[in-house]
Amino acid sequence: MEQRLAGLTELCTGVPTLAGFPTSVGVPTSVGVPTPKPEPKTTTDEVTTPGNGKGAGKAGETVDIVFGGPDAIPAGSGIAVAGTDKSGVTPKIDTTGKVTAVIPAGTKPGTYTIPVQVTYPDQSKESDKTTITVTVVDPVAPASWGDTSTFPGKPVVSKNAGGAPAEGATVATDDPKADDSKTDPNVASVPWTELENN
Repeated sequence: MEQRLAGLTELCTGVPTLAGFPTSVGVPTSVGVPTPKPEPKTTTDEVTTPGNGKGAGKAGETVDIVFGGPDAIPAGSGIAVAGTDKSGVTPKIDTTGKVTAVIPAGTKPGTYTIPVQVTYPDQSKESDKTTITVTVVDPVAPASWGDTSTFPGKPVVSKNAGGAPAEGATVATDDPKADDSKTDPNVASVPWTELENN
């Protein structure tokens, strides 16, 4: 019996203990959650489509440019010629976003397409190829009454061989006997007198 107890004692003394091991485990009290990144801001050029502009006028004039896109150019925007342009047509924009173009004096009649870049108030730029097309019209030819002849007793009649007179225009002659108030703007008529034609 004693021998058994002795063997049991040896067996028991060989059982390992928890000595030397940590008695507690550290558990983090909070978990780090990543902060979501803010959504990128939308710039004006991404949501604005002014389209292309058109205008017409004579050399030396400032003409209005009307854009064909669904969106108006916002107030406070800027506009400038982009790239190379030899027409000399200068686009301008006012504080409300209205665009005009200055046609230089002496510009030959024709159609000119000018590449432009629009800069919005947030400094974003219109990335699409935007153009303005300016048609320079031929100025109206001035009215012109040439020399003419007539027979004795008939008035001297000279028809206008130039451009049409402006609306509401009248024709005046140098002859005091002519009734200018009844003169057709396109016809100069002077009554015949023997004295004037002798």
